Amino acid sequence: MTAKSLKHKFQSSVADGTDATLARPSDWNADHDLWMGYRSVTAATDTITNADHLSLVTYNNGAGVAVGIAAPSSGNMPLGWKTRVRNIGSGDVTITGTGGATINGNASATIKQNGTLDIHSTGATDYQGVPIPAPQAAPPPLLIGGALKYVSATALSYLPFKGNQIVINGNIFTIPSSGVVGLGNTSVYVNGVAGQNLAASTLYYVYCWSNSGVLTADFSTTGHATSIVAGNSGTEIKSGDETRTLIGMIRTNASSQFQDSPTLRTVRSWINDKAILCTNYYTASRAISTSMSEINAEIRIGWLNWADEIIDLRFASAGYGGSGSGITLRTWIVIDPDGSQIFTDAYGYSMHYADANTWDTPAYAYNNPSEGFHLASIFASSGATQPGNYYLNASTPGNRPVLQGRIGRR
Repeated sequence: MTAKSLKHKFQSSVADGTDATLARPSDWNADHDLWMGYRSVTAATDTITNADHLSLVTYNNGAGVAVGIAAPSSGNMPLGWKTRVRNIGSGDVTITGTGGATINGNASATIKQNGTLDIHSTGATDYQGVPIPAPQAAPPPLLIGGALKYVSATALSYLPFKGNQIVINGNIFTIPSSGVVGLGNTSVYVNGVAGQNLAASTLYYVYCWSNSGVLTADFSTTGHATSIVAGNSGTEIKSGDETRTLIGMIRTNASSQFQDSPTLRTVRSWINDKAILCTNYYTASRAISTSMSEINAEIRIGWLNWADEIIDLRFASAGYGGSGSGITLRTWIVIDPDGSQIFTDAYGYSMHYADANTWDTPAYAYNNPSEGFHLASIFASSGATQPGNYYLNASTPGNRPVLQGRIGRR
């Protein structure tokens, strides 16, 4: 750090005299101490004067302080004069010019609590005020959180989870410990209309909105989009409606109820959603046709997936046949059992052993289907012409045919 220095512009080269009681040239040449002034005011009124030059004046009055400052005259507050004013009280400090004085062209200047104003004289009636804002505490970090979860066939929940805040139309709301209201399947908001019942076998997006300050669910068949509106940018909203923030997606069953089971995952959260696992198996041996077809619908699994999720499907089984050798069993995993989205790379050729008449039938696939509800099942065909005498072994637990799916974001 460079040491402070205040010296006369003129430096004397004359040697000091012997009389130490007199000011000598070395005293003239030496560094001079300069200390800032300080004045504390607790009264409700005050006047800034020429004596406040290079001083800090603090005001502390809960009701506020009215301060006057006169225009430069008679050598008072000349060009270069400066003072610093700070308000440490809860009331406002209002500095008003007198005798034609102004501050930054205005009749007065107001200093809020913990605010500071440097006042500089220009030698004319208008003082220049340089505000020093009060230090601001860093805003607390946003704790965006919550998760939509299955509670029962007639109830869902959206509670704080890994955070307790949600952004709606650019405003931050705290999710109460009791959660978002209106997450049943009857007498709820549907597409913005109160007192509605959810329809059967229908996909709904679940949005949250502020109903006079109460965080409320709104089920809607309208899809979602990312907001680009200033203040709400980046929030996933109901398409075209900034007042609705996406919290999840559900699909009702045939009874207009919620369902979340290993074979059917139809409640998904937008925030804090974890990967889901579906699994199902045959409960009995099922005949396999010589033409490609669904073996049996009982092994189907169903789920909801977001647009950016990957589906990992796996099928494994041991099988057996009644006659013939060199027989090949071809197995396909099919998403949406109408066959509209067959995984063309998701098949397994069995290894057939003539002596034991057994084979393995693995199949697996990755895919990124469109957002929404999907089903998967097993299609297969035997490679022989013998009709109906090839079966999947469901009688032995270790060989039970199993279809599994893992659905999650990358």
